[in-house]
This record gives sequence, structure tokens and C-alpha cells, in this order.
Amino acid sequence: SSASVNVGGQATLTVTVVNPLDGAGVSWTSRSPAVATVAGNGITATATGAGAGTTYLVATYAAGPVVVQDSVQLSVLAP
Repeated sequence: SSASVNVGGQATLTVTVVNPLDGAGVSWTSRSPAVATVAGNGITATATGAGAGTTYLVATYAAGPVVVQDSVQLSVLAP
């Protein structure tokens, strides 16, 4: 999936975990923090546009040896 925001703008991201395991969690990372940052632990996070460009924001679900990742492409537009 994909989304876009302006520099300084924000987008709320949500991931769905089917059949979650006890003690498991979701963490979020940005592949390019110069373009966008992402803050959140759990199924919801907030992405903030930092500079014009495109990056991927990755949600990682980890439950012991089970690790699943999904990503969203975020385009950040110049003001």
C-alpha cells in the first residue's frame, strides 16, 4: 500500500495482526528517517514527513521465532 503527506505532515498507520500470540508486539521503523520518521509501538503508529522523497515504513511483528513484516510506501511532498 502507499500514502503521501507534506513535509511536516502526519499520517496514522495501522497494522492488523491475525491470531496474535501472547507477549508478541509490533515495532515500526523507517527505511529513510531523513524522509519520514515513524513513532509507535503496537498496532498504531504516526508517520511524520521530514523531507521530500519516498521511503518505506516497516511494521515488524515478533513472537519468539515468528517474525512477520509488512510495509507501506510513503511519499513526502515538498511544501
